[in-house]
Amino acid sequence: MPNVEEVLLARVSPLTCYTFHALMNAVGKSYALQGQHPITVFIPNDVAFEALHEGAVYDLLKDISKLEELLNFHLVPMELTTSDVANFALQLADQEAPIIPDNVRAATTARLRTLQVETLSSYSLTLTLTEEELQVNGVKVYEANIVADNGVAHIIESILWPPGLSEASFVPKVQYRDVSSFHNRLYSDSGIGREPRMKTNTKVM
Repeated sequence: MPNVEEVLLARVSPLTCYTFHALMNAVGKSYALQGQHPITVFIPNDVAFEALHEGAVYDLLKDISKLEELLNFHLVPMELTTSDVANFALQLADQEAPIIPDNVRAATTARLRTLQVETLSSYSLTLTLTEEELQVNGVKVYEANIVADNGVAHIIESILWPPGLSEASFVPKVQYRDVSSFHNRLYSDSGIGREPRMKTNTKVM
């Protein structure tokens, strides 16, 4: 069976993931998609990157440290299919069952279909499983359970931004200099803005 990286590169439609793979290569983390350790990858499709501002991918590459933090937020160091999420939810519900009244167990079980999972970053993701779909941090999973030899990939509709990072974090800050003094000096030297001087005619008698 191919690994996660090979599965992603083999995709041709409808949702390709070439941008995410290229960014992983750029920060030297493609090994995470190739390795033998189990991994779950929540992958924004190419359309998600196209929805960012023009030139955004190049801006992402300008700060490798932030980019690596962003990518790590999409990587979970364990195998997680939707069935695994459901099973973990049931296990947690069973652990709490002895102290939960019968009349609230159903509601609590439904609540426990929301799980916190650790990522390779310093932050966790919230997985929410309903009868219709899987969501991660409120982002819809377009295609779930793409199983590979070393893990699982889930194709998501948009980028997952960890706390402290956003699209704006990668937009270069334009350094504006104070040009007022320059303008004032320019006007002073050129005479712009001055009142015109009246010429006086001298008569020679």
